[in-house]
This record gives sequence, C-alpha cells and structure tokens, in this order.
Amino acid sequence: MTPEELTNHPDHFQDLKEREKQFLLQWISLTIKPYEKVSPLSSYALKHRFEHVGFYVTNGQFKGAMIAAGYAPVDAAILNSSYLIAPVVPYKKTSPANDQFKLPEASVEDFTREMAAYKKTDEYRSG
Repeated sequence: MTPEELTNHPDHFQDLKEREKQFLLQWISLTIKPYEKVSPLSSYALKHRFEHVGFYVTNGQFKGAMIAAGYAPVDAAILNSSYLIAPVVPYKKTSPANDQFKLPEASVEDFTREMAAYKKTDEYRSG
C-alpha cells in the first residue's frame, strides 16, 4: 500500500496513539447517531468537524474510527465514505454546514478541557 493509499484506508486508525483513538471515538459517540438515511456529509467532511475541536486525522483514520464505533460505510470502495447517520444535536436546515455534527452543549466544556490538557502533554507533542 502506498503512503497515499494508507492515509485513506481505515487501517490507518491503528496508527493513532491510544488516547487519540479514545478522543476520536468519544467525539463520534457524542455527535453521531444511527439513522435510516445516508448523511450528506462524507467521512472527509466529518473528519474536518472533528478537527475543529480535536486534532488532525487522516480520512483513513476517521473511517477506521467510524468502523470501530460500529458505523459501516455504505460503500467501502468509495474514497470518501458515506454512512447511515445523523447528528445527535439537531440543526436548522438553513444552518451552515459547519453547524452540523457539533458536540452537545453539555459535553463541550468537558471535551474541550480534556483535549486542551492532552495537547499540553509530551505524548501529544511527540507527534
């Protein structure tokens, strides 16, 4: 597998540090719920939603996290996977796309505080 192929492959999730895996899976559990329709946001768009409050992840790492969280892609052969999901926090249809898949208000402070503390650790800074 070439480096470019790896960055888009779900196996790349395993290259994250354990604490990073936990943060990513926690974000998924707080923001995403199963739904009967395909979300208009792909794995690539969702990874960017996570990065606003978390840290950089590749498309493959995000796809691997979705699988680990129990969300199988609609078509695994597609580069930017789609899922049968919806945001936990409702949003207005007229809201900008960035308002979709946000942390619930009750979770924002704790998640942000834990993320900030992690980013100060040697583990995070060691890349």
